[in-house]
Amino acid sequence: MIDYLDVADLSELPAPPEDLRFLDFMGEPKGYRCFLVSTYMPRGEFLERHEDLLDERLKPIYQNAGITVRQDSTYPIPGFYIVHPKTCERSLDEMEEVDHLRTAFIIREIRRGMREVLGIEHIHMYYEEKRRRAYDIHYWLLPIYNYDIRQHHIGQLPLRSYLNSFKFAEEKEKILTFNNRLKSYLADTNLLARDNQLREILQQQFS
Repeated sequence: MIDYLDVADLSELPAPPEDLRFLDFMGEPKGYRCFLVSTYMPRGEFLERHEDLLDERLKPIYQNAGITVRQDSTYPIPGFYIVHPKTCERSLDEMEEVDHLRTAFIIREIRRGMREVLGIEHIHMYYEEKRRRAYDIHYWLLPIYNYDIRQHHIGQLPLRSYLNSFKFAEEKEKILTFNNRLKSYLADTNLLARDNQLREILQQQFS
């Protein structure tokens, strides 16, 4: 059994023991369920291994051949999706060509669905590199709500306050609705078959 704490605010978490850390995930009953894990445990690996312990809102909306798409696990922003290639690399230029090109294709399809069925007109996409063991590559697709288009230039969005302005209790139903809509959209557009076809072509090209 993995130890955890339920908190309403992450500031309530105590200091973890040495060589351990808390991984926070949105969920019932208070807003966050925080699991005590090794400092070397990547968040993506925890999500893959312990999906049964997580809130239903964090179940993948798309998953195929090492690439997973799901709601961001910390910030309860409806339509805030992470595209996570299941690789061991910690940098974009270290990815295999097939993984990189499939990821780019899936990101485009997710973005299109965000516009067409979720009504999300503007996003910021984020990627970062950390040269430590408890990190792997992923891309954030962050919807921008209620901000003047003139403030969409990089650096002008007050990111920390924006992320923290969404509360789980207020957004949890909308997150579920968005997840279901986008899953249906991806099924209707036959993403799985197109992804598999692309993977076969790329594997032949780069073999």
